[in-house]
Amino acid sequence: MQPQHDPQHSVGAHVRTAPTAADVQKLRVEIAHLDLLVKKLQTELQIERQYNQALETQIRTLTEVS
Repeated sequence: MQPQHDPQHSVGAHVRTAPTAADVQKLRVEIAHLDLLVKKLQTELQIERQYNQALETQIRTLTEVS
């Protein structure tokens, strides 16, 4: 016979402490860093799109001339 598991007894093992001010600050800095990376990637993507459009225009022009 196996002992039954009481979920209320295991709850105490997973209690989290409140984050410290230093933890909150670290998370804010990390979020700001990730936000900058997202903006950088968005800018790079826009540049790539503009480059692709310019190439497509140039190809159209070259094929029309031929």
